Amino acid sequence: MRAPAPFQAESFGFTCANRTQGLKKVEDSVRGRVVTTNQADLAPNQDAFAWRKIKLIVDETRGRDALTSFYGVDMTRDQLSSLIKKRKTLIEAVQDCKSLDGYVVRVFVIAFTRESQGQKKKTNYALASQQKEIRRRINEIINREVGKANATKLLELFTSEIVEKKITKEVNAIYPVRNVRVRKIKVLQRPKLDNTKLAEIHENDKRVLGKGDNKRPKGERGDKKKPQEDNEATNLLNR
Repeated sequence: MRAPAPFQAESFGFTCANRTQGLKKVEDSVRGRVVTTNQADLAPNQDAFAWRKIKLIVDETRGRDALTSFYGVDMTRDQLSSLIKKRKTLIEAVQDCKSLDGYVVRVFVIAFTRESQGQKKKTNYALASQQKEIRRRINEIINREVGKANATKLLELFTSEIVEKKITKEVNAIYPVRNVRVRKIKVLQRPKLDNTKLAEIHENDKRVLGKGDNKRPKGERGDKKKPQEDNEATNLLNR
């Protein structure tokens, strides 16, 4: 399995498939599969976003490689539960928008009110009119950002905190908020598959979230053990 840009180029896993039998080819059984993984496994130095689940769909196969593209974003249940607090108002906005390259996505955003500076009251409840205005402002920001982005830029936006910071900055004038999160993204419509565009999103120069190195994990380097280490292992077995 090969993830698209902006993730690293290395394989993030494997998938099973039946061998070619008659008219049923092995490639046909793999195309269209939707896989779910977390962001920490797709790019280095992304452990802070291990709670974000990325959905990818297999569009094409090249030899033993399955090339995937964007299919959705979700959040783990434990992360969502940890954000919910008492005496706060939860505000959720839903917006359908279309990207430059033809993706139609439905974006779910959540935000939580917080105390203002010098506040003594324990509760932080926003008025209905304030909630309505915050939802309208969030929908405007999401529509604007998605409308000028392609598939690669879309992933880059929603796998970082760019959108969340913009929303927090603009919404604080209405009511102070925090823990703004893009909770979920559903792909409602995808553009027609184009091999040229698929090759573009798998180019190495667009992998801004980090490029993996070619070092093999420890224990797979093929280094030979020293004779002293072999003798110590043999003695332990004899005991």
